[in-house]
Amino acid sequence: MRVNYIKLILALINRKTPIYAHFGLTHRCNLQCRMCNIWKTGHVDAELNLAQINNLANTLNSLGVFFISLGGGEPLLRGDLNEIIAVFIQKGLRVRLLTNGLLMEERGIQDMIRSGLRDISVSLDTALPQRQSYICQQEGIWEKIVDRMTLLSRLFPKRGSLLLVNTTVSRLNLEELPSLARFVAKLGYYISFVPLERRESGHCGVNIDGYPAELKITTGDYKTVDKIYEELIRMKQKNNSNIFNSTRFLNNSRQFLKNADRNWQCDAGRLYFSLTPQGGFSLCHRFNPERQYSDYDIITYLKSKEFNDKQKMLTKGCAGCMRPCWAEITNLAKDPRSFWEMLKVQVSASGRRRF
Repeated sequence: MRVNYIKLILALINRKTPIYAHFGLTHRCNLQCRMCNIWKTGHVDAELNLAQINNLANTLNSLGVFFISLGGGEPLLRGDLNEIIAVFIQKGLRVRLLTNGLLMEERGIQDMIRSGLRDISVSLDTALPQRQSYICQQEGIWEKIVDRMTLLSRLFPKRGSLLLVNTTVSRLNLEELPSLARFVAKLGYYISFVPLERRESGHCGVNIDGYPAELKITTGDYKTVDKIYEELIRMKQKNNSNIFNSTRFLNNSRQFLKNADRNWQCDAGRLYFSLTPQGGFSLCHRFNPERQYSDYDIITYLKSKEFNDKQKMLTKGCAGCMRPCWAEITNLAKDPRSFWEMLKVQVSASGRRRF
């Protein structure tokens, strides 16, 4: 089934219909990265089965959701991933898979493509092998990820596919961000920079005090932050740029890395929301679920004054983050320049990938 772009247009007009959902299919993971502790909570018994996911997809379709990302943990640990991808695509949703790429094999990739998958994001934080080993606490991992990225680039259709690298920005890799962008461009990938969260990040994250010192950006790094982000913004302005983030997001990220204050209007619960492996609806990963997917009144509740009031209260009291999947949807709906920059990326992805 073709993606229903009418839903997206209507959502952008009224700015109240949820456009995007992030579904953490599993909290199980085959890595133990230093900036994440979600793998500590993963268990196969705490995950929806395929029939339940089909019901969830119906609910999301009824809510008007246009776009869904399937992440984790590591979603490839689900043996029914291809069927899950197909379920959401058949309901008219655009699907992006978030993965570390390590479990990708040629046959499995081809099966995903046959299921209709065209968007995929791979996590890579550096162009230096030893640095990636330190971050992921596993030797030889950089070579494995890049090998899988090369395979994905070869197998995915050259037209209509969006291959993306997600890079967590920390003190450890700050100075190499422009060179990393150029490196992944050679492999046919866009790149999205995700600032490391610097405050308490809820039940799926860790407090900055739990990060190794090598990851923490300090006042002594602020000039470097400005220098690097000014270069990224210049790169963004070039024709055929492979930087996925909007200019507005890059500017906001620069300030966030220096002061950790939210400098954008969060629309969590209104334009986007999170789904736990058990199917719980929450504003985002910071908050406990409001309802389960199976609640008969979930659609009514999410459109109620009760939920609207709670959404305002929770977002107002939130310390903030710079998650692209949240902030960029807000930018898409409210900032004309960001809208046109994203449209440019989509048009470019519809043609042959080259940078």
